Amino acid sequence: LIQKQIDPVLLEYVRRNSPLVAAIPTKEWGSTVYYFNQRTALAAGGFVTDGGANAVTTSTYVQQNFTVKLLQNVGSVTGFAQAVTRDLIGDLKAKELAGATQGLIWDVENAIVWGNAGATLGGKFPQFDGLDTLVADFSGSASANCKDEAAANLTLAMRDKLIDLTEENAAQPLASDWMFVLSPGMNSSVSQLLTSNQRYIAP
Repeated sequence: LIQKQIDPVLLEYVRRNSPLVAAIPTKEWGSTVYYFNQRTALAAGGFVTDGGANAVTTSTYVQQNFTVKLLQNVGSVTGFAQAVTRDLIGDLKAKELAGATQGLIWDVENAIVWGNAGATLGGKFPQFDGLDTLVADFSGSASANCKDEAAANLTLAMRDKLIDLTEENAAQPLASDWMFVLSPGMNSSVSQLLTSNQRYIAP
């Protein structure tokens, strides 16, 4: 009998990007419903005569809410499996915990992009709306939130349109707490555009 030789290095073939999970801040919440307040109008003011006064007014507030959607990953490692693999890959339970956590992160990332509350409403696995659902208004109205460039090649003017559209919807200039989230291919395309538009000055 010849004992099988197995390399102790675990080859990780499951790799994905998850920039949105890292970029979007999280907040602990102790309820199944997330409540928040919106201010929809400010106190009214305006011109007055010398010695005159405007009527007393206040801001208008509205309370909104979202039902919290839950994600779960259930892993399992038996004591026997942990014991017989200890000499080969170390602590199997620790590796499975790390893998389950990373897997759940990718589930959340996928939901942020592709989740759809309407399609799963009343089902066994209700989702929240992801970017594919939320960012889908090409109507050209004041509330439009995306641009349709009809599969044209990327240009810096397209990027500027996105910045302008975001500033219009947010009604504020974009500061350092805003960013572009790009796929690796799109990042390379932007880098090519920026490189070709640089001005090189000889020393």
